[in-house]
Amino acid sequence: MLTQRSIFAIALVALLLAGCGPAVAQPTTDPNQVRDIISTSVAQTLEAGQTAQAAQASNTPLPTNTTEPLIPTALPTHTPVIPTLVVVPTATNTPFVPAGGGGGGPAPTPSPYQCQWVKQKPADWTVLKPGVDFDMVWTVKNTGTKNWEPTDIDLMYLRGQKMQAYFDLIDLPALVKPGQTIDLIVDMFAPKTPGNYSATWTLRGAHEFCTLTISITVAK
Repeated sequence: MLTQRSIFAIALVALLLAGCGPAVAQPTTDPNQVRDIISTSVAQTLEAGQTAQAAQASNTPLPTNTTEPLIPTALPTHTPVIPTLVVVPTATNTPFVPAGGGGGGPAPTPSPYQCQWVKQKPADWTVLKPGVDFDMVWTVKNTGTKNWEPTDIDLMYLRGQKMQAYFDLIDLPALVKPGQTIDLIVDMFAPKTPGNYSATWTLRGAHEFCTLTISITVAK
């Protein structure tokens, strides 16, 4: 952009160049007229520059705001996690009930023939003298649904140390109805050699249903 000082300098140079040309008889010019001409030229030049600058400014498009409007972003919603209840099955203990003897009890479901051990004498691991005579007594209860008939039920030696004085098979001494108890007695002798001894007996009808044991210690 031309300033007032630049335009004045240009006009002054033009006048000097004109003065350096070949000498031509020129009419005498009034200095005041020269100054007025220069001032007028400078003013016109400034006016033209300002006009061009204003036109340029009017033709320059204003910058447009290209900023896109802010669109609110939805915050993620929190979805609660509901824990799943896992039911772990609880283990149940089913007691084992022996058929009888040695502290056994009745089976959960009554059957025609079954028994419950009540007590015995002598108790297991009683210490006896070698060769001594003793009566083995088991007290048992009929927990079945059938009568124990003397003609149908026997007390029988099954296995182990034979300590009975006479027979391996003994008739039931009396009728035993369901819910009743009876003493089963076997005449026995302790072995003559010191040590521990055991034997197993059972009640038998159509099948074995009541297991009875005896264990003793023979002293030295």
